Amino acid sequence: MIKFSLTILALISSLMAYGALSDGMKKTLELTHVEDNDYLSFENFRERPRAPIAAGILINDKRPTSLKEILAVFSEEFKAVLPEGTTIKESVNSNGQLIWRYPVGTKVIHQMNFKDDKSTLFELRMIERVTDSRWAYGVYHPKEAELTLQDYRGQLPKEFILKTKEGRPLNVKLRHIPLHVCQNCHRNTTSAPHQYEGPKDVGPCEFTPVNPKVKNDWVNNFTEAFGRSPLSQ
Repeated sequence: MIKFSLTILALISSLMAYGALSDGMKKTLELTHVEDNDYLSFENFRERPRAPIAAGILINDKRPTSLKEILAVFSEEFKAVLPEGTTIKESVNSNGQLIWRYPVGTKVIHQMNFKDDKSTLFELRMIERVTDSRWAYGVYHPKEAELTLQDYRGQLPKEFILKTKEGRPLNVKLRHIPLHVCQNCHRNTTSAPHQYEGPKDVGPCEFTPVNPKVKNDWVNNFTEAFGRSPLSQ
């Protein structure tokens, strides 16, 4: 009986921890959330590691044998936005490494669409700085006229019946990856582990000062777009 009770308590704790990953994030967003806000694109500077798109992908009932075949069906965009009027605090640690302190409200997204005739949204992954000491992780799926924050456990199976831009049938079966995989990936592969205080504080993986395509290109694009630097000392 004691062993059973401990098992139940462990399960409840696990579910609570899973749900807590998204605490502080909005439950729904407008379908045009990304377009309506000031997100700016950035590029990753590493080919590996890379975030998995989904598990068990079948394209027209055939399993892709390469990343190239998968990316023939999916497009990816990486973008970030700062709350209006805020800046990223930049400093240097004792080892000479750049550190960014992101303002509360910073959002970094990984948006994936199908390369079909309507550029159908597959999934919007987001991390958001919800407090001075925590990043929240969320996955949004389109549902009717909005984007809905997901809370599924395990892998979520889906089938998409689409058409290519040329009008040919495009059937995609897959399983959405669970949210904790995203957080674990960031913990294990972030390009700037030195700027996070611990595993619970790990945030952006590529949107860091270590990425020259962010430190240079994204910062310059931000300055040109808004007439001010996104960085301050």
